[in-house]
Amino acid sequence: MAVAFILFGTLTGTSLMTLFSYFLSRKANRNFREPVLLNQLLFDLPLFEFKSKPILPGWILHYAVGFIFVIGFHFFWKMASITPSLLSGSILGLFCGMLGVAGWHLVFLLHPKPPSIELKEYYIHLIVAHIIFGFGAAAGYKLVS
Repeated sequence: MAVAFILFGTLTGTSLMTLFSYFLSRKANRNFREPVLLNQLLFDLPLFEFKSKPILPGWILHYAVGFIFVIGFHFFWKMASITPSLLSGSILGLFCGMLGVAGWHLVFLLHPKPPSIELKEYYIHLIVAHIIFGFGAAAGYKLVS
């Protein structure tokens, strides 16, 4: 049954986060869309040569990271004997946001052709987006239980 909790938490959390990122991208006229940025990072590497860039890898990678985060939530809640809640999910989301900022920053530093985006704005967005992710992941997790 834990698999259902994790999968539903991943689906709701990552989807809510992505909706927020797409909404904010449109509203601020910036590219905060994680799947799009992931594709750009992947396909701007010298090993890939496509006439047109597929969109699916960025989406798969985005949801895979969400899945890993929700597995972490699941084990944290079990090991700490904490009942999953919207508050604990949001706090865990904040922690994931800090990890996300560190991960994206490292990727941007190491990538030979990083996207041209305002990093401070993107990182602030990532923190908020991950709080929303944590909230949504906890909500989805709780709905199944």
